[in-house]
Amino acid sequence: MNFRLFILIIYYLILPLLVVAQNRESDSIRTLLHQTANDTNKVKCLYRLAYLLRSDSSKAAFKYCQQAIYLSKQFNYERGLASAYNNLGAIYDEIGDKEKAVESFVSAFELKKKLKDSKSLATTLANIGVIYKRDKDYKNAFRYYQLALLYASKTSNQSLLDNLNYNIGNLYKATGNNDSALHHYNKVEQNCINRRDTGLYIKLIKQKVYALVNSKKKNDALIVLKNTSANYKDYLIKNNLYFHNLLFAFCYLEKDNIDSAKTYLEKIKLTAKDSSDKEFLLENYELKASYYHKLSTKQPTIQNLKNAYHFRELQLQVINQMNDKQNSKALSNSLLQSEINNMEIELSEIKHKEELAKVKSGQQRLLLSVSIIGLIIISVLSFSIFKKYKVQSRLSEELGKKNHIIETKNEEILSSIQYAKRIQYTLLAHEDFLNIHIAEYFIYFKPKDIVSGDFYWAAKKENKFYLAVCDSTGHGVPGAFMCLLNIGFLSEAINEKGIEKPNEVFNFVRQRLIDNISKEGQQDGFDGILICIDHTTKQITYAAANNNPVLIQNKELVELEADKMPVGIGERSVDFKLYTINSMPGDTLYLYTDGYADQFGGPISYRGGKKFKYKQLNELILANSAKSLNDQHQLLKQSFDEWKGDLEQVDDVCVIGLKI
Repeated sequence: MNFRLFILIIYYLILPLLVVAQNRESDSIRTLLHQTANDTNKVKCLYRLAYLLRSDSSKAAFKYCQQAIYLSKQFNYERGLASAYNNLGAIYDEIGDKEKAVESFVSAFELKKKLKDSKSLATTLANIGVIYKRDKDYKNAFRYYQLALLYASKTSNQSLLDNLNYNIGNLYKATGNNDSALHHYNKVEQNCINRRDTGLYIKLIKQKVYALVNSKKKNDALIVLKNTSANYKDYLIKNNLYFHNLLFAFCYLEKDNIDSAKTYLEKIKLTAKDSSDKEFLLENYELKASYYHKLSTKQPTIQNLKNAYHFRELQLQVINQMNDKQNSKALSNSLLQSEINNMEIELSEIKHKEELAKVKSGQQRLLLSVSIIGLIIISVLSFSIFKKYKVQSRLSEELGKKNHIIETKNEEILSSIQYAKRIQYTLLAHEDFLNIHIAEYFIYFKPKDIVSGDFYWAAKKENKFYLAVCDSTGHGVPGAFMCLLNIGFLSEAINEKGIEKPNEVFNFVRQRLIDNISKEGQQDGFDGILICIDHTTKQITYAAANNNPVLIQNKELVELEADKMPVGIGERSVDFKLYTINSMPGDTLYLYTDGYADQFGGPISYRGGKKFKYKQLNELILANSAKSLNDQHQLLKQSFDEWKGDLEQVDDVCVIGLKI
């Protein structure tokens, strides 16, 4: 090898930080590959190039990494083989293949053990810990971070030890063990101060403040922030006084000190750098929305509510932008793994539909608060008018005048409730959203009054689609109130808490209902069914509270299992069971509440004294199951109207049928 070639290798492989741009480095190494013989130097070129291309071109990165592995094995070059496997793990991690990423990192670890490079061993183990932490598998994340800490302790690299302790602290905080998290943060804090590691120190203080607030030590959190301001005043001023503003405001809001929180929020002046930092924007908008929401409870003005909604909308926009970036990455990974021609067009369409669904979901969350406030106002207005009518009706000499007033007010109430109906309907599963995830279905939804306690609701979380058909306690305005609460808690369980199994969703919602509205023994809640369709495994699971799903399979009707207890306080309080539907293509699944079966009517001989009943409803479903779903919908509606006749509808009705 000539001297010039040797200098190039040193320049590109040992001193990559001197290269101005990563693209220039990768282009130069490609050129270098053609000039280098098949030896260990070529291996270094290959695995370095694979590392540089892991984000932009996964296929090319795989190719170079496999070549590096092949040559390393040929030359028995263990250090190169370890580095190649380490890069292979990084590539798999980049495309979202967790199992292969871990497998590659483990292979690199086994090779590095022979080389006795403690720092490199610790780094590789930490890479595995990062994968499990991202997947919320905290048990394995703890295991690998602790092993990494063990190897790092054999080195003199204090910075590596501090970073590992910081990440272990974050794991403890994520699992709710805030005291252990604070223990690890405290171990790192003084080291950062001693060596002036500003970057790690600032991140550490942020997590420490959150852990202290979570531990109900809000005053301690403020003390930490004040000490940080004293130790790093110049740094904080240069970086827009992040701690002086955002975190101070957060602590004061947690203490319900709205005036002090306002003082710090007003100091936040967004710079161009802040506007490009999505995490900063997300925390900023979320905090300001929380501020105006708390302010509106003390000063209930329209402007305060508008401000709260404005910042919540900005927060949702940032979340959608962050989700869009993650979705794009996931789609490209799916394309790389399947290698199917023309898949880009299909994936682009799926992404577009998911974005529409996310917009609908975001609108539902925003409208939930508005609708609750609107229904409260309507109820108060209705009570006031009714009371006034009772008093004034006793004065016979003004009867005509008061009747006119009552008619006017009734029209206003009816108009308000009609508007409440439009709000409630926006929270139900939208047709566009259902069309994305269900090939064929029908919905027969007939409230007893203008607004309904029955509801159907849907959500999409990653590769899982959820559909709920539920009957809230009561009907009319009281039932609508419960409907809104139940939809809110279902959305919180799936979209915010990330609960995946339907039975665990019901357990969570039941506890939320007990904590919020059942403290004095009220048995308010709902009966219903929540199904989950996994689009990856094609498996259908469900949880059922007092309502049995019905499956038509091989021209036979199968009544599926259900738990005999409501979602709320009942005679039983055991955990809900998770059921699996063993279905075949072409089967039809029916979900319904009790309103159809409980309707009185029938022939004139016993009109008004006989219920339709579940047996007759199931026989009707089976008799018409071979017809199209649209025809089934019309026949269900026709049969209900004929049975009810001119009698009053006794309850809300909701029946959904869907092809599997």
